[in-house]
Amino acid sequence: MADQVVTVNTTVGDVPVTTASTIPDTSFDTLIIDHTVNIGAQGSPDLNVAIAVDTSGSAGWSSRSDVDGDGIVDSFLEAQAYAAKELFKTYIENGYDPSTVTVTLVEYGSTASLVGVYTLDELVQFEADIDALTPGGATNFASPLSKIHDSWTAQGVSDQASNSIVFMSDGRQNRGGDFTDEAQALEDDFGALISGVGVGSGSSLTAGRNGGLNDLDNTGGAIGKDSGAVQVLDASQLTAEVGAPPPVLDVDAVTVTVTYPDPANSGETITIAETIPVGDPRLVPTPSGYALRNFEIDYAPNPAGGTTINVEMETWFNDGSSVLSTGAMPIQQMICFVGETRILTSQGEKRADELRIGDLVLTKDHGMQPIRWIGRRLLDAGFLAGQPKARPVHIAAGALGRGKPRCDFRVSQQHRILIQSSAVEPMIGTKETVIAAKKLCGLKGVAIDNGCAPLEYIHFLFDRHELVLAEGAWTESLYIGPQVWAYLDQDTKQEFRLILGTGSDEDVPRQTPARQIPPPRLQRDIAWALRDCAEIGG
Repeated sequence: MADQVVTVNTTVGDVPVTTASTIPDTSFDTLIIDHTVNIGAQGSPDLNVAIAVDTSGSAGWSSRSDVDGDGIVDSFLEAQAYAAKELFKTYIENGYDPSTVTVTLVEYGSTASLVGVYTLDELVQFEADIDALTPGGATNFASPLSKIHDSWTAQGVSDQASNSIVFMSDGRQNRGGDFTDEAQALEDDFGALISGVGVGSGSSLTAGRNGGLNDLDNTGGAIGKDSGAVQVLDASQLTAEVGAPPPVLDVDAVTVTVTYPDPANSGETITIAETIPVGDPRLVPTPSGYALRNFEIDYAPNPAGGTTINVEMETWFNDGSSVLSTGAMPIQQMICFVGETRILTSQGEKRADELRIGDLVLTKDHGMQPIRWIGRRLLDAGFLAGQPKARPVHIAAGALGRGKPRCDFRVSQQHRILIQSSAVEPMIGTKETVIAAKKLCGLKGVAIDNGCAPLEYIHFLFDRHELVLAEGAWTESLYIGPQVWAYLDQDTKQEFRLILGTGSDEDVPRQTPARQIPPPRLQRDIAWALRDCAEIGG
């Protein structure tokens, strides 16, 4: 029986995304999931960013704001320099290919000059050139706009690229006359988005002999309409207000949600959810995305056999809103019975597959007890090859202590083994408990048998949940708890009602566990505590 593979193909923004989730057709006490996310090619256009920094004499005045957050009020030039460097870093942090982004830096006072043209690989040089700027002269808005136009023309900037200008100033333009024609030329020839930015609370958006920052800005309307420019007091406001580049699409996290009916409370639902963020070592980066491999969820409590478990995989992206979901993926829960092994009876040891209803079997607590019911399940090699969780656990002779067991034997992964050890008492308040064989894997002599040879699982029922001797080790009989009961068909339920003395067709037989059954995660902790103990079997 093959695993289920659920594939979702869609686009997030304009980027193709595919997720593939692999879950088993059947599940036992633990769920194993694989989930991959593949992000397609992101054909971003070339980005051209021009930054104009006001180095006029008034740029040396106080901005009245601590833009860089060091506790000292910055001058206008210091504030602009810090904001420009943070804007540059934003493109790097958002994952842009350095070959697609060009930053043009212009400084201006009475006239403008081209400081440099940079790729994202040249942050150190950009910062050094910014830090070398000094204030002096008048404030001329027309000259830097013309200088940007000239530089972009020389660079061969296309009007089909994404072209933006961040024009920073204290806002007090007093030289060069009207500048709206220069701003309009940048819009007409390059499709430029021009953001007027006053840095610091002392800046102005409207002051100026021939207009202010609002008049060159075209983000809030037409150039010359006195609207759109922004005043920022720190660098984060700058990237927020001028429309910092959206991050290259990436995954933020993957959420796994498992739901199933509560086996102990009719009408209630158990929900197990876990979010695995990028950076968690379980979510492994791949050349085209991420992979969650062999992600394991322990059911707590175990679902009732035969009920449907729903699994949903959600992939969260870094655009802040996109979530890609598989929807509910159903899994069926199964019961596994005791494998072929020798059981001590009143007639000596008998193979489990030779036991018959009525045979007297030695129990730890109540002596010889008659078998009331026997269940069988034959699994072929193909099924076992496709369902690792159905493969038996091999327990070697002496793995649980001297003579426990006397020889190798196999049980299903969920079949519980009696544990007796003082190492257990601090954890559950008693030295005796029963633990699923799978949880003991990792102890010397206990491992999954991956041979996949055909086998028959056998389980048998007594009037009570009992402990029986299997190859000299105490293991459990079939326990009729809510999980097993929910799995059974109506005919078998009626048979069990008769066997266990339940009168009404509506009554649910209940057995008391022969020993405390810890939840799955605690069973794992107990097994870990037993790793150095010589005697652990009952």
